[in-house]
Amino acid sequence: MNVTTIARVVAAAALGTLAVVAPAATAQAAPPSNGCPPHYTLHAVSDFDPDVYSVPGSMDDVLGSFGNPPNANDMVCALPLGKPSDYPFYNFLDDSLQQS
Repeated sequence: MNVTTIARVVAAAALGTLAVVAPAATAQAAPPSNGCPPHYTLHAVSDFDPDVYSVPGSMDDVLGSFGNPPNANDMVCALPLGKPSDYPFYNFLDDSLQQS
């Protein structure tokens, strides 16, 4: 075999392997039981100092998340984004994912 033929055989084998390994379809995961998306943790709104963090209460009582109305249960989902100052930054969401 020459080099070109060998390269074609190797390429065909690689493509065949990828076709076997690739999933045929993706399954939808069930909503989490705590109402938070992956990597977020469930917290009470009172866990966050209201003088520093006004968003948790707003997310739970006014804004809602995931296209759902707020559930006003005094719980929110929080994702830590880092601590560039004295207080960590968070991304907050209402814990309403389980309602969707």
